[in-house]
Amino acid sequence: MSIVIQLKRSRFIDAVVDIEAGWMKELQERYLRAFKGSINFEVCLSSELETYSDETLELYFGDVSRADREGRNLAGEQYTRLFQQIGYGSIDEIEEEA
Repeated sequence: MSIVIQLKRSRFIDAVVDIEAGWMKELQERYLRAFKGSINFEVCLSSELETYSDETLELYFGDVSRADREGRNLAGEQYTRLFQQIGYGSIDEIEEEA
């Protein structure tokens, strides 16, 4: 028996999780080797967002939804910066080496 404790509920949490889960799915489908695995991204993100203040959630939702409307994938941008910091040029380069 598992017990799930929610710190808070907010309409912004579900909206952000939906958008970001879509971005992660897009990355997993495009980069099969670089993003393989079965982490439950939605649970992890939702749990983190529950610790944010209502004001922070609203602002974060604004940023995420704006990026989504612009056709940007913030998860992809974030991973690109991370991989560049450890010496790779792009996610494509990671995918080729995986």
